[in-house]
Amino acid sequence: MGVISFAVDDVSPQTIWLHAFTFSLGFVFAAVVFSSSLHNWIFSWNHDMENGETRKRRKERNSTASDPGGEGLIRSNSWRDKENFETANPVRLNRTGSLPDVNILSLNAQFHKQLSPEEDAAAMIERLMQSRGEMSVPTVLRHDSITPSLTQDEAILEWLRENFTNQGPSKRVPRLKSVSKGICFAIKMKRAAKKHVTSEESKFSTPEEACANTVMTVTEDERMQICEALKHVSDWDFDVWKFRELTHGQELQTLGWHILHLHDIQEVFHTTDDVIVKWLNFVASQYMDNPYHSATHAADVLQAVNYFLTVGGASKYLAKIEVLSMLLAAIVHDMGHDGLNNNFHKNSRSERALSFNDESIQEQYHISTLFMKTFANPGMNIFENLSDLQLAEVRRMMIKMVLDTDMSKHFTHMASFRTLLEQKDSTEIIMSTVLHFCGACSLRDISNPMRCEYLSKIWAERVMEEFFRQGDKEMELGIPVSPNCNRHNTSTHTTQIGFINFIVLDSCEIMKDFLPVVGEICLPELRSNLRYWQSFAEPAKGKEE
Repeated sequence: MGVISFAVDDVSPQTIWLHAFTFSLGFVFAAVVFSSSLHNWIFSWNHDMENGETRKRRKERNSTASDPGGEGLIRSNSWRDKENFETANPVRLNRTGSLPDVNILSLNAQFHKQLSPEEDAAAMIERLMQSRGEMSVPTVLRHDSITPSLTQDEAILEWLRENFTNQGPSKRVPRLKSVSKGICFAIKMKRAAKKHVTSEESKFSTPEEACANTVMTVTEDERMQICEALKHVSDWDFDVWKFRELTHGQELQTLGWHILHLHDIQEVFHTTDDVIVKWLNFVASQYMDNPYHSATHAADVLQAVNYFLTVGGASKYLAKIEVLSMLLAAIVHDMGHDGLNNNFHKNSRSERALSFNDESIQEQYHISTLFMKTFANPGMNIFENLSDLQLAEVRRMMIKMVLDTDMSKHFTHMASFRTLLEQKDSTEIIMSTVLHFCGACSLRDISNPMRCEYLSKIWAERVMEEFFRQGDKEMELGIPVSPNCNRHNTSTHTTQIGFINFIVLDSCEIMKDFLPVVGEICLPELRSNLRYWQSFAEPAKGKEE
């Protein structure tokens, strides 16, 4: 006790009071802080209870609120990533924990910078696709559309829906190509400024050589006429029907020989003239004598593809092997066509439909037949001297191009083309779209109504006759008659008006930005033909009134 008393006696009263005051001040401060924290916790707990929300639900709501447009820049289903990001980059929250609108774009931009180059490219294209979307099917072609106008009856609209739109709920979305392909395509785009070598300036085949290598016998006068016609092979108004007469029905072989040599097929494929002639004769023999889908149709599509490659300038974006793959695909894209569309084969459960599981039936038949029979006959195999790598690439490109002529995927395909043109992503979509633009495998060509009135009328009459023959066959089999295939209640002019308005015009509007010649040459012809067909509808409209 004495020791303790001695220690206390040594402490002055002022020191004791100072320590007591400091301890009291600290206690008061701690109490205030604890009270404030307790109040905030109680407020948050009460708020959650009142709204029936758990902490997990509130986090999910905040994640959605941070990306209200669903743009994909912040993944709403990954709260942990967002929470970690907010910890490293604090952003002021409102009382409910959600981000105020003023900070949403800022957070999106900052979070966007954290992505890898591949994720960045994916997010950018995803945003574009969501903002612009797939090239939408015209409203009047949807099943929930309003009553059709006087010039587009329900049969025409049903035909367009059935043949030019995908059936079923799922739709294909354009696939994101690799960044490396995007870089390669950008490099190719830079080459576009290079002067294109025309056939007159090159060492390519002459019309005389093309005529000399045909397998027919012609007089000297006929030979001169054929040579003169081939000099105009790059004209948009090239008359393939007159050329058919001049070549005695060998228009595909003669035109094919000439155009393939214009683009140096022997230099790239290392094949011989004899093999090329045999292969062209084989392909031509596979085309049936249909009103529309015939060897003449294949020759017409080949000439159109060559026109857009040379005069249109599309070849400036492509390598030689890509150009030749396009031309070969044009030559074979309808071989073996029986004059019946994919819907007929599906409805009748034909052997072709069963073989290809109702998917792009005619297109798969054409390209599979081509490769099976070509590889089985070495004497006419133009692919024989390609390396394994080259053959695999040519085969892959040709398969894709021919399958993409399936018009049921038209709107999706044109949307892909528009998007990839904006992104400058790949040459593959250019190749497929140019062939798609020139020839639609199982239905009819987009390019026909863009020809001069004389040629456009011939093709329109022929495609309708093929439709009517299909309708006759459907009646015989007792299956539903396809739209526009009943010769007793279908008019050519209403079919043409619907086809031009909903399919061809939109396609031209997209293509003209890539190929200016479409806007300069093809669109005026198209509008003139539209006025021609509308002139037939106006008198009928007047009678009804």
